[in-house]
Parts: sequence; structure tokens; C-alpha cells
Amino acid sequence: MRESPFPGTLCRVLRALAIASLASVAGAVGASGAASGPVALAKTFHDSTGEHADGPDVTTVGVSSDGGAITFHVVMPATPVVTEDMRIRIWLDADDDRSTGLFDGSDHFLLVDPARLQPDEAFLYRCSGTTCLDVSPPPTYAYADGHATFTVPATSLGLRRIERILFAVWVYAGIRAAGWDYSDARLEFAPDEGMWVFDARPLRVVGFGSTPRRPRAGEPLALSLQVLGTESGALLDRGNVSCSLRIGTASAPARTARFVGRRARCVFAVPVGTRGQRYRATIGVAARGSAVTRALSGRVG
Repeated sequence: MRESPFPGTLCRVLRALAIASLASVAGAVGASGAASGPVALAKTFHDSTGEHADGPDVTTVGVSSDGGAITFHVVMPATPVVTEDMRIRIWLDADDDRSTGLFDGSDHFLLVDPARLQPDEAFLYRCSGTTCLDVSPPPTYAYADGHATFTVPATSLGLRRIERILFAVWVYAGIRAAGWDYSDARLEFAPDEGMWVFDARPLRVVGFGSTPRRPRAGEPLALSLQVLGTESGALLDRGNVSCSLRIGTASAPARTARFVGRRARCVFAVPVGTRGQRYRATIGVAARGSAVTRALSGRVG
């Protein structure tokens, strides 16, 4: 097990330095946005350019995933090779929890450090507190003509399947190898502030509820579902709504199965005389080649 060449004290110092630098960059350059495009499997993120005339400059970061692994393609056209005074670090928040990890909740990071590690290798580190240890096997990595490519299996990130990851790319140049001297280093941040979000799911449920919370015999039961289209970042207001309600061995048809504003809605009439029977109610939305479903179950009140 290899401990990160980024010990706890230095980690805190560099984090403070990075945040201060981020603040100064943010004052000069507006926040960048993500390009639109198909996000079910891939997405391209665009960074602002020209922050440092003599430093590294990330122009785009492409991210793709098949669920079993995730690939980052970092493009720096003005940097044909990675030199010993450089570091490439990709922070990863794999658990989507900002209270864990180091920078902005990052619980992992990818590192290229030609001064201390093999120049043609990258390593993946898992962080707990300020201690970061490498994960085996290492990710696949290649760099050629300003294009860096990293591929990381989901299992290396402690995930069964990759669905949503927050990430940021930091590139350093001008580091003095002796003593970890960053005083003259030029730092490139992509994005300029915070982290980008890659979501491999075309649809994501952001709200689900029922009225009443528990169905009652002889009264209506309404289910509602809010679904986000991750490509547009907007709540859906259309799509195919499916509804089902089963009580005991019988099914009850839906009176309403449609969108009402930005919520999918199913309304059922719970039959009289079903109190105490087991039920299962579902609501689903299909759109953009994908579908999501939520269910409610228990006993009728």
C-alpha cells in the first residue's frame, strides 16, 4: 500500500493555497459551464482558457461511462508532454457526500507525478481524513500530444456501478522538486470554481410522494413523481406515465395517469372493504429512451 505523496499537513496547506488561488481566478474569469450533449454515456465539459499565459491550460474534459468504469479525457493543447515540474490531479467525489474527503468532499483522486512516480503511470488514491492510500490495481493512463486519458473501474471507487460523480481537474506546473516548493507554481483549475457533475443517468428521480401517506379504504390515493432530465438540468413536464395499484389479488385502475405541471401524477380509487389488505402502488415515467419507477407498499388503512 503506497501512501500518497501528499501528506496530511501538506494537503491542508495546498488546499488553502488552491482555494485562495481559485478565489483570485474567479474574480478575473467567469464560471464556466458544461456543454450540452448526450449524457447517458458521455459528456464534454468546457473550461475557460487563457488564465495563465505561461502555464498549463485545460480546454475541455470529456467524461464517459458504461457503468462499470469511467474515463476522463483531459485536453491541454499547449502542453504536448508532461514534464517533471508538473502534477495532474483529478479530484473525485464518488459518494456524492461533501462532508467526506478532502477538497469539496473528494474521497478519491487520480495523480500523475512524474518527479516521484513513474512518468507513464497514474495512481488512484482513496482518502479518509487527511490520509490517502493508493488503490490497486492502478487506473489505465496515457498521455500524448496534450491529451491525457484515465480509466477507472467502478469497483476501485467502492461502487458497484457508476451513476453520478463530482470531479475537478487541477494541473500544476513550475513545482520545484526539492522540498515540495509550490511558491512559483502555476495552477490551472477546471472548472474555475467547485466541481463538475457527471451523471450517467438520463433521468433522475428528485421527488416522490403520496397523498395520503397511507391509502385508506374508500378514499382516493395520489402518487406524484418529479423527474430531472440530467442533460437539460430541468424537471420533466412530459413523458409516458405508468400507474399500477394492486390490493390483495385484485388490481385497481388509475383514474389519472399524466403530468400535472412538472410532476407525474397517478390517482386511484381505493375500493371500500379493503382495509387491512396488503397493497403495492407504483408510478413510473418513460422518456428520452429511459425509465424510472417508484413504489409504495404496506397495508390499507
